[in-house]
Amino acid sequence: MHGNARARWFVSCPEPGGAGPKWRPSWHQVMTKPMLPYWTNGSEVDRDETRDEDWCDVQCVEGFVWGLAVVEAGVRPGECIVKCDGGTKQFRITAPHTYPIPEDIYTLIHFLPYESPHVCIIGRSLPERRFEKVSVVETFEKDLLDITERRQYILI
Repeated sequence: MHGNARARWFVSCPEPGGAGPKWRPSWHQVMTKPMLPYWTNGSEVDRDETRDEDWCDVQCVEGFVWGLAVVEAGVRPGECIVKCDGGTKQFRITAPHTYPIPEDIYTLIHFLPYESPHVCIIGRSLPERRFEKVSVVETFEKDLLDITERRQYILI
């Protein structure tokens, strides 16, 4: 499968995979759950067949996400608070789905930086450069790009 197609699976499912890898939906999820309508426009999830690993080279930031734990109909507003050189910055984020996102510190992968809204995949940074997907959020805050750093993650 091409890296752009893998990227679409990474970003289109609002929850972790239900069987096998968490970064992409299971077949059951694809057939029974609504997927988000994002196009990946050049973003890729690459595959190393010899190591049996999927990975991405991305811009990301660590932040405290809150306001998205309670599930309501429609787009849910929340915030992400990020520590940076000048103190802290607050960014408005939204969850355009009904998957609950508990308040916690997450890594936000700024996966579709040239789209509007900007799409971020949130999850946990794990040892050995691994990333565990939790969900997907959107933001219109362009300033988020100013404080991201480039990382390469192996997706689990």
